[in-house]
Amino acid sequence: MVHRRQRLALRWTALAVLVASAIGGFGGAGGFDSPAFAAGSGASVGPDASGGPDASGEPDASQPAPLGPGEVAVPYLGAATIEPGRPWRIADCSVPLAASPLVVACDESKIDLAADAYDPEAGVVVIPVPLVHEHVSTTVRYRVTLEPPTPPAAAPAAAVRPVVAGSLLRVPLADLGIACTACADGGRLVAGGVEPTSAGEVWATPTHLVFRASSGYRGAAEVSFRYRDDFGGSSPVAALPVSVVPPVGSPLLALDLVVPAPGDGPAELDLADLVFGADADGFVVVACGAALRGTVSCAPDGRATYTPAVLGGAAADQFGFHVATPSGEHAFGSVTFAPEASGALTPGPAPAAPGPQTDGAAAAVPPLAPVDDEGRPDGALRALVAVLDRVGAR
Repeated sequence: MVHRRQRLALRWTALAVLVASAIGGFGGAGGFDSPAFAAGSGASVGPDASGGPDASGEPDASQPAPLGPGEVAVPYLGAATIEPGRPWRIADCSVPLAASPLVVACDESKIDLAADAYDPEAGVVVIPVPLVHEHVSTTVRYRVTLEPPTPPAAAPAAAVRPVVAGSLLRVPLADLGIACTACADGGRLVAGGVEPTSAGEVWATPTHLVFRASSGYRGAAEVSFRYRDDFGGSSPVAALPVSVVPPVGSPLLALDLVVPAPGDGPAELDLADLVFGADADGFVVVACGAALRGTVSCAPDGRATYTPAVLGGAAADQFGFHVATPSGEHAFGSVTFAPEASGALTPGPAPAAPGPQTDGAAAAVPPLAPVDDEGRPDGALRALVAVLDRVGAR
C-alpha cells in the first residue's frame, strides 16, 4: 500500500513538473526557457490567457492564468501569424478558423491572419487556440487587433511661390506632395494658418489650397495645411513658402481649369489658352508639374500632352504649371481632369470659394499611396499577397 501511494505521488509530481515546465515555470535541461505560448511574427507577447490545464487536461478557471499568450496586431491590409512555442502544437484548427474571418489558414504549427479591410470600431477579437503536448492540453486565447493605416504625409516643394498682394494663389493638390495609404474615398485637405497672420488667409477646396494675400502686406510668409485620410489619421502640419509682391498694372494670370478626362488616348492641351495679362503673348513655361497618376510633358511655348494612366478616364488627375514673361512676371495655373462619373468635379473653373472649413474639404483628386524604393505598394500589402499565395487564394 505504501509503495502504491509512493508511485501515485511520483506520478502527480511528474505531471506537476511537466505542466510547470510547459508554462515557463522551470528552466534548465528538463524544462523550457521560453514561454509556451508565444505570439508569432508581427505580434507582441502579452499576459492574457485562458486558465491552465487541470489534471484532466481541461482548463481550470480557478487556477492562475498561464504565461505566454500574446496580443497580435495585424498591419493595415496586411498579415500576421500566431506560432505557439515549441513543443506545443495546435490541436484543432476548426476552432480558430470559426472564431474570426481574420484567420485565413491554419496548421498544427501556426495560424495565418490577414486583413483585407480596416474597421476602426472592430476592437479586440479573441481567437481561442487549442494546444496540446503529449497528454497535456490547454486553450490559449489570443487578443487580435487591427493596426490603423500609416497616417498621410505631406511634403510640398520648398520653392517660394510669388503672389501679388490682394490676389489669390491656388496650389493644386498635385503640388502638395501628399502620400496617403488610406485615401480610397479621397481624404480631406485641411487648411491651417498663415504666418504671419497679417499676410493673408488660407482655405481648402476639393482641388486646391487657396491663399488670399492681404493687400497691405509685402514679404515672405508661410501657409500651413495638413491632410486627413478616410479614417481620420492626419499628416503632420506642412508649410508652403510664399512671397507677397507689390501689385502691377496688368499682372500675368494663369487659370485653374477642370476639363473632362481623356477617354481613349492622350490629350493635347495648349496652356496658352489659360494665360492672360501683361506680356502674355511672350510667356514661357518655366515648369510643368508631375501629374498624380498619368504623365504630362510641356513645351516652352505651352503645348502640353497628357496621357492618362488608365484609358477611359477612370480616375481624377491633376497637374500644375508655372509660367513667366521676359519682364519678370510669374503666374501659376493647373489642369484638373474629371472622369465622366465624377460627381465632385464639373468642367470649368476650378472651385475657389471657401466652404465650411471645420473638417477641411473632401478632396476630389485622391492622392497616391506611398510606395517602396522599387515602386511597389509599401509594406503591408505585400505581406497580404504573400499570405494569399500560401493559401492558394490568388
